[in-house]
This record gives sequence, structure tokens and C-alpha cells, in this order.
Amino acid sequence: MQGFSCLRRSTRRLLALSLAGVLGGCASLGRVLEPPEVSVVNLTPEAASGFEQRFQVELRIANPNERALEVTGLRFELDVNGERLARGQTGESVTVPRLGDATLTVPATTTVMDVLRQVLAMPNATGVTYRVRGRVFLAGFFPPSIDFDREDELVRLPASPPPAKP
Repeated sequence: MQGFSCLRRSTRRLLALSLAGVLGGCASLGRVLEPPEVSVVNLTPEAASGFEQRFQVELRIANPNERALEVTGLRFELDVNGERLARGQTGESVTVPRLGDATLTVPATTTVMDVLRQVLAMPNATGVTYRVRGRVFLAGFFPPSIDFDREDELVRLPASPPPAKP
């Protein structure tokens, strides 16, 4: 009977130590990460086929956090003037310093239909806006990924002058 009591005490101690370790690990995570600010720096066309166009999209990842981000991959969608233009993803890694930024070049593809939608929407556009949204995959953090979403204006076209009065 004494062996059983000793086993129960040991089990309780082990559970208490495990709980302390888990709580200590959670406390070390610190504050919740702010999403990185991802923006388009450059778009370089590559080979095209009958139904697909490939690009290299250079993205700037700005880190508003007090800790460096070890980015282990990224996937995104790029909309121009409210219409999807391209999608891309990479498993390439980059370290984004605390309160700093880094660039990452990501291959992306678009379809003939996505390009056609862009061309048809251009006559009605008052400028060129883009939205880039997706997910950054991180090493050494919980959660292991964080979503981002950014809209920006590239160009604002001048308004058409009103028609002249006769």
C-alpha cells in the first residue's frame, strides 16, 4: 500500500512539473505577433504559354514586431483593381529583422482569363490599386503561420474634364 501512495505522489509531482513547464513555455511566447506588412516591389514577366503567364514577384516583408521573423515560406494572391491577377508561393527562407524588412522573390502565375479581366476593366479604372493577401509561414513561433492583407494605390489617373459647354 505504501508503494501505491509513493507512486501517486510521484505522479502528482510529475504533473505539477509538466504544467509548470507548459505555462512557462506559454509565457515565453510573449505578446501575440502583429502581422507583417507585405507590399509589391516589382513584377517581372517570364515565359508564357498558351493559357498561362509566369511572373517573378518581388515582395517586401516589413516586420512591426520586436522579434525577428524566421520566414520559411509564403503564399499569396495579388489583385489589381479588384480583380485577381496572380497567385504564388515559395518555400524559400528569409530572416526579417525586428522592426525591419527584407525582400523575397516569389514565382507566380496567372491565367489568360485573369489577364483578360484586367484588360477589360482598364477603360473604367480611375487608377491602379493592388491588394496582396496571403500567409507567411514561420519557424519557432506559435502559431506557425500568420496571415497578411494589404491594399495600396500605385497610380491615380487624372479625372476627365467635364464636357465643354456650347
